[in-house]
Order: sequence, then structure tokens, then C-alpha cells
Amino acid sequence: MSHRRMSLGEAALKGAIAASIGGLAMKLAWDAEQKLLPESERLGSPTKGAVEAIARKRDVELSDAQTSAAAAAFYGGTMAGWGAVFGVVQSRFHPPDALHALLLGGILYSLNFPKFGLLPKLGVLPSPGQQSTTGATAPIVPHIVFGLTTAAAFKALTD
Repeated sequence: MSHRRMSLGEAALKGAIAASIGGLAMKLAWDAEQKLLPESERLGSPTKGAVEAIARKRDVELSDAQTSAAAAAFYGGTMAGWGAVFGVVQSRFHPPDALHALLLGGILYSLNFPKFGLLPKLGVLPSPGQQSTTGATAPIVPHIVFGLTTAAAFKALTD
């Protein structure tokens, strides 16, 4: 990666773009992986499930179109936000791309899927200990794809 000192805004913007690409790659990997799982172990869309759970907790009824739109906005915003952080950290501290990418994917996984994560807390998914090994480990690969794709896209945007 080029070590030209870019502004924080430029680093954040390029990181947000890179993570948007990474988020798309993660979504594609998630969908492909879910199709390979037995139907009883498929997790569906965790983001859509989170939007539905939050709406239920607030006694808000959403149409399927509203739920899908809210899930897409939430997902896109989350990816861009984490990407902005990634871009700033990468531009200032220059950690090894792969290591930083795996850390990014690991952080996102850890915030959402373990017993203490957002999805089990919202009741969207059972904690990994209550799932089959396949179901519990399935989210790991898409998160690795997210991190590595984000790092590659950021590198391409900054070289």
C-alpha cells in the first residue's frame, strides 16, 4: 500500500467505499453459503431479522418492503461506518492488510453472533452453543470474505 499521507476524510471515504464493496462480497458469500446448508440450519438474513426484532420491540408494524429497505440501509450504513474506521486506522498505522482485514471481520462477527452479540440479544438467532456446529460456524466465512475484500478494495483505492 502506498504510504502517502491522505487526509482523515479521504481515508474514511475510501474506507467506506471499500467496505461497501466488502459488504456486497459478504452478502454474496452469505447467500451462497446459506444455500449449501440444510434448510433446517439456514439463518436467513440476520440484518432483516434485527430490523424486524427492533420494530417488534417498539410496537412498529413494517411492511415487507419497509423491512427490506430498512435492512438494506442499516447494512449499508454499518458497512460504510466500519469501513471509515478501517480506512483511518489503515492510513495512519499501516497494519498488515491481511491482519487488519481479519481483525475487522472478527470484530463484526463478535459484535453480532456470539452469545453476548446483538443477534442473540435481540432473539434473532440462538447463541452458537444452541446451534449445530455447522450453523454456529457458518457466519465466520462471510466475515472473513468481508474483511479481506475490504482490505483489497481499500488497497486498490489508495495505490
